[in-house]
Amino acid sequence: MGRSKYKIGLTGTHSTGKTSFLNNLASALRGHGFSVGRVGDLAESAHRLGFGILREHTWESTLWIITRGISCELEESLRSDVVLVDRAVPDALAYLRAALHTRGATIDTWQKGVLEDFVRGISRTYDVLLKTEIDPALGIQDDNRRDTDPVFRQLVDEKLDEVYAELGIECRPLSTAIVDGVLNDLVGGILQDGRKSYNGGRC
Repeated sequence: MGRSKYKIGLTGTHSTGKTSFLNNLASALRGHGFSVGRVGDLAESAHRLGFGILREHTWESTLWIITRGISCELEESLRSDVVLVDRAVPDALAYLRAALHTRGATIDTWQKGVLEDFVRGISRTYDVLLKTEIDPALGIQDDNRRDTDPVFRQLVDEKLDEVYAELGIECRPLSTAIVDGVLNDLVGGILQDGRKSYNGGRC
């Protein structure tokens, strides 16, 4: 199609509407003739392989999720105009930090550095990074995969803010109040072929 490639990453703690938003964005983009690739949440795949997730996240599980996610994003970029990433790489680091905090555990300094370098570097490859915000009016979906403790969900949200701030990564907020406007801005920006065209507020 001769169009530039775009990659949009969505981050945020669980039960904040990420998948629903990406479903709507994908539908809107396909309606304009774009081919859309999706990279989904890899935590379930990690769990099936035997890695710890949620409160049991480790350096190894986080590294697997990050590197596997990078591979999936690259594969999708070969065949899609737009790649939508449900849980971009900053998420994995935020969940690890929340898990370590909850367990009172630590990882080695060099391990921390490896993960932060990956996240900082790969975050530069997204044209837009969005971070969902917790809507107090919405509960936590209980589907036997998510942690239903609101305290842990809040902790992940705080750790994600911490990751963005400490690593100097730019992101845009996505709350239920502005979700339609953000979607329209993203689609409009891609239609205009303007990279990093969404000009919403900073996280």
